[in-house]
Amino acid sequence: MLTLTISHNIFLTREERYKVTNGEPIEILGISVPVWFFKGNTSEPAKEIFCKYVVTNDGKNAPIFSTNIGFQLNLPRIIDDQNSEKKLLDIADGGEECLFYREFNKVNTPINYDVIHYIQIMPHEIMLKTLTI
Repeated sequence: MLTLTISHNIFLTREERYKVTNGEPIEILGISVPVWFFKGNTSEPAKEIFCKYVVTNDGKNAPIFSTNIGFQLNLPRIIDDQNSEKKLLDIADGGEECLFYREFNKVNTPINYDVIHYIQIMPHEIMLKTLTI
């Protein structure tokens, strides 16, 4: 079976994490890494693609979908028996400051394939630490 995996790496400031938690949509630059798999072969080495993400939290479970310049994703309702958006809160406020989850989709076009999204939403500070010496 043909499978596309996409790793989504999104880094949010504290302000952005709290906006999403409160239901406000945000637009942010993130990184996607698509890799195709078919019969033991892959499209590795993968290339990082910088793209625009629209992150929403409207209280509904909705699939990730691609846009002309990136992706739109709505936070899932429940992960590990906890409202997912609460995980983005600061540790002092009962959160984890990050959110990791997977989403499985099927694409039915002239070529049918599975899509597995791996989403990582992390604090902006983690990215900054990798950029400084």
